[in-house]
Amino acid sequence: MDGNRYCDNCKSTVPFFTWDLHEAVCIRNNYYCERCEQVLMKKDKQRHNDEYHVKIRCECGMEIDKEFEIEHKASLCKKRIVECKYCELPLHYDERRKHQKDCGVRTQPCERCNKRIKIKDINKHMRECSFDDMIIDHQNNFSNKLYCPFCQNEWDDDSKFQEHMFMEHSDKI
Repeated sequence: MDGNRYCDNCKSTVPFFTWDLHEAVCIRNNYYCERCEQVLMKKDKQRHNDEYHVKIRCECGMEIDKEFEIEHKASLCKKRIVECKYCELPLHYDERRKHQKDCGVRTQPCERCNKRIKIKDINKHMRECSFDDMIIDHQNNFSNKLYCPFCQNEWDDDSKFQEHMFMEHSDKI
């Protein structure tokens, strides 16, 4: 009789003419791990279960299967390390919101107009900040001099100041 038979133990198809031998050896030596969907040696069953299917408690307090530990720590764990989007400081995922809320309200000078801007708003400010704002700020000082916010040079003449800004600092404005 030709054909194949399906082995429920190892989940494989076996030629009919070798079925009796296969069945005797397979049932004695192998088992199918439903969780891994792999055929393993019976003698390694306890070690396999201890290594891959034991429950562990993560430092975040969550109980997980050991086999998912790497995936959990990379993407789900509240204690995984992430960087602050403002200062790139490494911190735990569950602490990032509070840190970024505090970090984002720190200020730094705009490289174009020299105004102090909240770090969380710097990208929006840079889209809106223009060369005209710089001229107005520097014309509103108490002397008649115009100061370059980049190199701190000064001018008495507005046209020379504007020429300097375009020639020397056009990449920043």
